[in-house]
Amino acid sequence: MMINVKATKPEAAEPAAVDPYRFSEEPKNSRWPFAFAAMLMGVALYIKSMFPGWSTAGAEARPEANPDDGAGKGNIPADASPLRDAGMQYTPEEAPKDKAEPAEGPIGSGARLFDLHGPASFEAIVSPEFDLMDYASFGPISAGPFNFAGPFMAANDNPAPGTADPGGGEAGGENPNPPDSPGDPDDPDGPDNNEPGDEDEEEINRAPRVNGPVYLADVGGCAIALIGLTDLLANAVDPDDDTLSVTNLTVSSGMLTATLGGWLFDSAGYGPVTVTYEITDGELSVMQTAHFDVVRNSIAGTSGDDLLVGTECGDDIDGGDGHDNIDARGGSDTVLGGAGNDHIVAGAGSDIVFAGLGDDIVFGGDGDDWISGGEGDDRLFGEAGEDTLFGDGGADYLSGGDGKDLLFGGDGHDHLSGDGEDDRLLGGDGDDELAGGDGDDVIMGEAGADLLRGDSGDDTLSGGEGKDHVHAGTGDDTVIGDLDGANDSYDGGEGVDTLSYAASMETVAVYLDDGVAEGEEIGTDQVSSFEVVETGAGDDELLGSSAAEMLLGNEGDDYIAGEDGDDVVDGGDGCDTLSGGEGEDEVYAGAGDDTVAGDLDGANDTYDGGGGIDTIDYSAATASISFDLVSGTISGVEVGEDTISNFEVFLGGSGDDHFKGNAGGTFSGGGGNDIFEFEALSAAGQRVAYEILDFMAGDRIKVSRYEIFEEVMDSLEDRFEEVYGEGIDQDDLPILISHEYTGNVRRTLVEADLDNDEYYELVITISGDSKIAVSETV
Repeated sequence: MMINVKATKPEAAEPAAVDPYRFSEEPKNSRWPFAFAAMLMGVALYIKSMFPGWSTAGAEARPEANPDDGAGKGNIPADASPLRDAGMQYTPEEAPKDKAEPAEGPIGSGARLFDLHGPASFEAIVSPEFDLMDYASFGPISAGPFNFAGPFMAANDNPAPGTADPGGGEAGGENPNPPDSPGDPDDPDGPDNNEPGDEDEEEINRAPRVNGPVYLADVGGCAIALIGLTDLLANAVDPDDDTLSVTNLTVSSGMLTATLGGWLFDSAGYGPVTVTYEITDGELSVMQTAHFDVVRNSIAGTSGDDLLVGTECGDDIDGGDGHDNIDARGGSDTVLGGAGNDHIVAGAGSDIVFAGLGDDIVFGGDGDDWISGGEGDDRLFGEAGEDTLFGDGGADYLSGGDGKDLLFGGDGHDHLSGDGEDDRLLGGDGDDELAGGDGDDVIMGEAGADLLRGDSGDDTLSGGEGKDHVHAGTGDDTVIGDLDGANDSYDGGEGVDTLSYAASMETVAVYLDDGVAEGEEIGTDQVSSFEVVETGAGDDELLGSSAAEMLLGNEGDDYIAGEDGDDVVDGGDGCDTLSGGEGEDEVYAGAGDDTVAGDLDGANDTYDGGGGIDTIDYSAATASISFDLVSGTISGVEVGEDTISNFEVFLGGSGDDHFKGNAGGTFSGGGGNDIFEFEALSAAGQRVAYEILDFMAGDRIKVSRYEIFEEVMDSLEDRFEEVYGEGIDQDDLPILISHEYTGNVRRTLVEADLDNDEYYELVITISGDSKIAVSETV
């Protein structure tokens, strides 16, 4: 049964409260809400009939809307609207002005059963508050036996957009609940839409929101990648459905360039990259980050014969089995050739190549490359850059190319070529052939019967174990003699070359004039064209040749003779016996009590005794020699004019020698009538001691104006009396003569107090018991 309500007093239609929220073009309404509303209205009428006191007779005056009551608890501030917080936005359109309010009128014959000026009281029930953020979207719900396909809304909310509007002023139809009129007593807190100057509230803009950082796909190598706007907005939403944009981009490494549809990223190296930016709706913005990694490109072959081409970036290439042809191109690549006879071109960049099994050919290209040939007879070319090459197993050929290269032959009979610059070559096991090429190379043959060629440059070469042949080539080279007992062959070639047996601990004998070096440790080696030879810790023997050489004894009691040529002789540590031979020689005795034989070649030599008690020996001379120890020179017809220093013992020859000193020492005049002229130091309180080993008749000692000689005949005694007179008082002389006896050793001491201060600043010890006479020159 349907009850139609008609107005008894037509009134001007007022805009319904729901009209401002209606869409201008409403879709076809669903009938389910109206059926549910009709059911509720029937229940209300039934309850009303049971309690007649609730009804009112006659029209009731509507309360005036209070314009100051907008803050009542029935209103929700715009800035706190749960609809706005949920990201939902509705744009109300103006209500039609020609719509009339439903007229009021009695129901049946008498008083009204309910007020028709607004919704029934049960429609004004306030639903519990809930946050629409938790219900971003809704689907159909089921309420008991009813199923609604329309949107779910609170009891005090506006009708669904699909609800039909009653026409004219009549109630009924599909909408049994007429809209509230302004000031309806059932909605005292409702808004007054008729208030003069009342306008729609201004909407509040809400900031964009992000749901965690963005993770982009990894970028390979030095490739340029496009980052789109949609990529950066992947985890961003705007509650107001505003259009979003990206601003203020920064990148942790590499470079970003804006382009149509996004940004181009150019990497600067491998590793993680972070893009930091702002997401904005035009007014408000939030910070966001995007992350990705710059990784190496990976290229994998098959078990067949592959053709693999890399990029200009750093690639990881695995050829796998098969005879592969690999061109890595630019970048610092890692290449695995795998099994098979591979052909690998590493290209530019500092590459790492493992050729693997098989007879491989590898070209390193530009850059500092690391190449391993693996098993098989490989051909490895480092080319430009400072390369490291490993032949590994097999008979390999290694070429360093330009740059300072490091080559390891490994097992097998290998051929190593350093080519340009300063290279290091190690042959490893096997009978290897090593050539340094240009530059100052280090070449080690190691085990096996090796052939070493230094070529040009100042090279260092060592044959290692086995019977080796070493050709130093041009330049100032150093050849290290092997201590393997094998018979090696060493050729210094051009330049000032060194043959070193410095590591030897046993005696080594080197005869350069004969071209032989022999010893228990070294075997019997053939040596030639060396200008410097050094031995080790044993008691060694070194004899030079007719050429100019440097002979170094190092440790041990060595015998070294320079022979012909302008030689340099250095005894090193130990008690050495040294001679320069013919030519203008330099002899350095070094530490230890050494003996240096003065050369009788008439050349001007230089002798340095070094540490210890050293002896300069001219005992082989037959002509007179002058020893001027004050100026540090020794001269004579046979000896030339030699320069001496740091000697303590001086031996003259069979001629009439003249010794002059002021700093003490031990002297032996040898044969002839020798003169020993001694001076005291000028510094007061310092005593100077001289020792004469063979003071004989005919020798004289000169001390200041006094001459001291051995009294052996009457004529000398007569001369003594002529000088001093028969009545001379010996106690007045400044010279004191005494004798000492210690066991079988007899010595005569001559002491002089030349300044009469009762301090004898000069003492001369003469071996033997001599009768000394003193004369004063007038």
